[in-house]
Amino acid sequence: MTSEINKQSSKPLGEVIQSTSYEITVESHILYKTPPLGGIIKILSEPEIFGLVTSIKNSPFDNTRQVVARGHEELNEETLYTSNPQIEKLLVTNFSCLLVGTKSTNKIIQNVPSTPPKIHAFVYECTSDDLQKFTDSTNFVNLLIHSENNNFQEILLHCVKHVSKTIDNQEDFIMRVGKAIISLHQGNLSTITSLLERLGNVS
Repeated sequence: MTSEINKQSSKPLGEVIQSTSYEITVESHILYKTPPLGGIIKILSEPEIFGLVTSIKNSPFDNTRQVVARGHEELNEETLYTSNPQIEKLLVTNFSCLLVGTKSTNKIIQNVPSTPPKIHAFVYECTSDDLQKFTDSTNFVNLLIHSENNNFQEILLHCVKHVSKTIDNQEDFIMRVGKAIISLHQGNLSTITSLLERLGNVS
């Protein structure tokens, strides 16, 4: 695992603070800095684990303390934070991820990992090479739909948009995602029509 970490040039986005067999919660190292909704992240464990960002949350570090407005005498947000440097220590950014893959040799298998990531495991952005390998399959669509996330359509569309900006075979990937949607939503014409129409506008 050490050699894999040495190959990772980017700094970690954050750390796992909660994990199950199917999803993780990550605390960002920097306030407001997260991957986008629908983004793909990885954990440099053995094996490497991949996750799909399903929600992002900014909140007070201490949930028992209510956040109050502080900018009534400030010109903008920047001066508000400058005048109140303690704010960044009182707030936290977390994001949740559905676990959607593991790395086997030089291939990414879209599946649920056999064991959940460790607490405090570092979470990284995927490289363009990671995303290219990830799109060899569209089983993540199946995992997302069956996760029973009420916002799966928005998450899926954001994912396709985010990934398509990085990979070489954008049109092929979008077409295969469309076929996966049709296969998984047989009998639900309205959902298929809506998703395919919006998928066609991804650019």
